[in-house]
Amino acid sequence: MVMHDESVDRTTNGKGKVDDYTIEELKKMKLKDKKERSLEIPTFDEVLDQYDNNVKYYIELKNAKDNPNMAHITVEKLKNKRLFNSKYIVIQSFDDRALKTIKNEDENIPLVKLIYDNELNKLDDNMLESISSYSYAVGISHKKIDRELIGSIENNAMQVHAFTVNNENDYRFLKKIGVKGFFTNYGDDIVK
Repeated sequence: MVMHDESVDRTTNGKGKVDDYTIEELKKMKLKDKKERSLEIPTFDEVLDQYDNNVKYYIELKNAKDNPNMAHITVEKLKNKRLFNSKYIVIQSFDDRALKTIKNEDENIPLVKLIYDNELNKLDDNMLESISSYSYAVGISHKKIDRELIGSIENNAMQVHAFTVNNENDYRFLKKIGVKGFFTNYGDDIVK
């Protein structure tokens, strides 16, 4: 299923954690939609079929540690749709192993290593050098990014991507100080 949140509360008419539902149960829920359309939660295959190579996919592998085959399955699905190409895809995850699996499948796919807030104090040159062996960017909470952090990461030949930027002023500030990628829940509202 394609779902960013851990729960269905914010984006659907349901309540509770995504993991507590079967695919069939999730498909019965309706997405909250500003245009009041009746939309259901799509599967990954449905998204790939609908948009094919007409969009660039910024995919996050969530809970990859709990599903060790997730990276491989994602790669296979993208290959089957002939979308496993750096022109169409950026993949991000907090899980190093998942990103390294993808890197082994194709070293040209852009990967973003997401960093938990409590890992930032360990983000030294050694860690950044290690991350740069498989990732072209580091994803960090927008609330934790400053010029010094950007400089440190750029000194290790990587970009900084920010999550989750839901405010236009935050977006403009982060872009001004050098953030290269953004993850948001409200793309159309943020980038005008």
